[in-house]
Amino acid sequence: MADKAKSPQRSLDRIAAEIDTERTGFVKAFDVLRGDLTEAAASDNRTVAGGRKAALLLPALALAAAATAQGLVAGLRGRKGTKA
Repeated sequence: MADKAKSPQRSLDRIAAEIDTERTGFVKAFDVLRGDLTEAAASDNRTVAGGRKAALLLPALALAAAATAQGLVAGLRGRKGTKA
C-alpha cells in the first residue's frame, strides 16, 4: 500500500512566513542572551579585578598593622622604663 502524499493544510507562503517569524524571534532571543552574557562577563571581570586589588592591598595592610602594633608595644615599654 502506497501512502498518498498529504497536502499541506497551510499554504507554502504561510509556512515560509511562520518560519521567518520564528527565525526573527530566535535572533532577538539570542541577542538578549548575548547581552546578558556580556554583562555577566563584565561583572566577573570587575569582581576579579577587585579581588586582585584586595590581594595586593591585604599584605600592605597587615604590614602596616604589625608595624603600628610594634610601635605601640615599643612605646609602652619605653614609658614603663622611664617611670622607674
